[in-house]
Amino acid sequence: MAILGYWMYAQTRISEKEYGKKIQLIADKYEEQNLNCYYTFTDEEFKYWDDEKHSYFKWHCLTRFSYEENYLVLWIENSPYFLLNRDEIPSAVEILLREKVPFNEPKTPSSKKKNSNEFIDQ
Repeated sequence: MAILGYWMYAQTRISEKEYGKKIQLIADKYEEQNLNCYYTFTDEEFKYWDDEKHSYFKWHCLTRFSYEENYLVLWIENSPYFLLNRDEIPSAVEILLREKVPFNEPKTPSSKKKNSNEFIDQ
């Protein structure tokens, strides 16, 4: 039983390291592109748009947020969805996030289907 516990712990640590590497690669890619991007944070939703895509979603669609190096990471289920450079966002946004989204704690998956109007990615 102890071996199984150690194996599960090791797999979790490996997954965390892999996510950290993926997050850094994604962040570096977008830093090099110099896109004009805009963010809007309200009590109801988060909006993002740039030269290539537009996204907006209700806060309850996010399962958690975390910090990876100097980035704030927004998560949907067990996948990182969005990266924000912490130097580029006001502290009020982090306060809003803490009110709306769990910090670094995954939620249990809901069996309830989300309304199609709650999350739109174009």
